[in-house]
Amino acid sequence: MQEWMAQIGRRVESPMTLLREYTHCLRMLLDGNNVTFRGRYIHLDAVQLVFPPAGRLDLLVGATGPRTLALSGELADGTILTGGTAPDGVRRARQHIAEGANRVGRNTPHPVVAFVPCVIGPDATAVIADELRAWNSEGDPGDLAAFGSTSGDVAEQAFRWREAGADTIVFQPTAQAGPEHFVRRIATEVQPLLSG
Repeated sequence: MQEWMAQIGRRVESPMTLLREYTHCLRMLLDGNNVTFRGRYIHLDAVQLVFPPAGRLDLLVGATGPRTLALSGELADGTILTGGTAPDGVRRARQHIAEGANRVGRNTPHPVVAFVPCVIGPDATAVIADELRAWNSEGDPGDLAAFGSTSGDVAEQAFRWREAGADTIVFQPTAQAGPEHFVRRIATEVQPLLSG
């Protein structure tokens, strides 16, 4: 997210190089290794975690563009897509991820996590339209979010992301939603429909 990096004065000339170096070093550290690395952006001298994880942790990379998605397929154990990625975007992401994995001979499962804006309620259409406008999202809300008057409507829409290749769907509440109520409703009403 180069615009975020610029806000803190840390924008880099080659984000792909930074991501490659960072992911490589983080994987080595999480695996309990003592790491010495001199790259373009990352410099480590005999760094090791004092308390490394007991078992191997999956390392997921957040990615959006074709090159970043391919790099995630090459280096990471999974990929996180941004909120508002349409089902067709999930399919395209899967293709780029596979290209990166194939380039280095990786054939292990590569889970994809999709963040999907979500609203349940009688005014869901208006609320999600406002939310997407606030995010400057362009496109049909039906392609960018799961919403409807019932939990069944949301579950039915969520299946499109699953069919497109999302292994995990993270439902994002709107700014106005009460988080506890939203989480409870997703867990008790939507999740059973997706699992069943």
